[in-house]
Amino acid sequence: MANGRQVSCPRNYPRIGPQYLYACAFAAIIVINAEAADDEVLMQDWIIERADLSHAVNKHQAVTIVNSYGDIRARGGDDDQAAVHAVIQRHKDDTETPEIMFHSEKNRLTIKVTYPDRTGQVMPEAFAKRRTDIAVFVPSAIELTLTTLDGRAESKGHKGRLVIHSRAGKIVAATTGSVDAHSDSGKVKVEFRNRIWSGPSALETISGDISVFLMSDPHVAVDIDTAGTITSDYSIDISPVPGSSRKIARAVIGEAEHELDINTAVGAVRLGRIFDMIPASSPVIEADPANETDGPPRKAEQADAP
Repeated sequence: MANGRQVSCPRNYPRIGPQYLYACAFAAIIVINAEAADDEVLMQDWIIERADLSHAVNKHQAVTIVNSYGDIRARGGDDDQAAVHAVIQRHKDDTETPEIMFHSEKNRLTIKVTYPDRTGQVMPEAFAKRRTDIAVFVPSAIELTLTTLDGRAESKGHKGRLVIHSRAGKIVAATTGSVDAHSDSGKVKVEFRNRIWSGPSALETISGDISVFLMSDPHVAVDIDTAGTITSDYSIDISPVPGSSRKIARAVIGEAEHELDINTAVGAVRLGRIFDMIPASSPVIEADPANETDGPPRKAEQADAP
């Protein structure tokens, strides 16, 4: 039960293990968040629905997940399946409902949250309260791309290359692979849990702050370009750019076998150490799920993210 509302857990997974428990917790998070979203809305007019779907992933495929209507939380797993747990908030009188679409090609599987095409139409004001949040388990070694508009984009337990795009949503990642992440105004937080890097990484925002945490004794060279503040737990050289508010910084750590580029127009940059190590491959179930949300439901967008 969540706030008196029944929360059902997945039926197509054994009732044991971290994936089942995480899916149950995920459903509870969204129900609690949705019911607290708007005191003026009578919640009996709103419906919280759950959808559980899966699709095979072969070892040669990358996976792309697109959600323009809410959050994405991705977790690395060992199965050859992409398992999607969706929580949908809609009004009881809605005639349109979202779909979770799978499109499989030779080298890529795309998972996308879609609504009926409303191109050229005025979006009803009431549609702003609709949202769909998804948790997705994918093979941990594949290349993974996450795309949101204003929703949170999160990946934990991943080992392969990770690409994340968001317009204003917060980006969070804990990985042993490489990361390319971009958000216009959302914050970016990445934990690199590997000493020997698999390749170069790049993090970029316009105004969002960027926080990077490295495990002890990594081998990486970090380049930073920002007009915001720079703080570091590592020895770092900072040089002002003449005639500009920008600063260029470089930290050479260990043997610096790979590059990490951090670029933000005005955001603050934090370069820190991971002191309490948890293996990135370990399943993570948050003790306080409420801290994982980014506030009440946000306005859904008409157009899908690119």
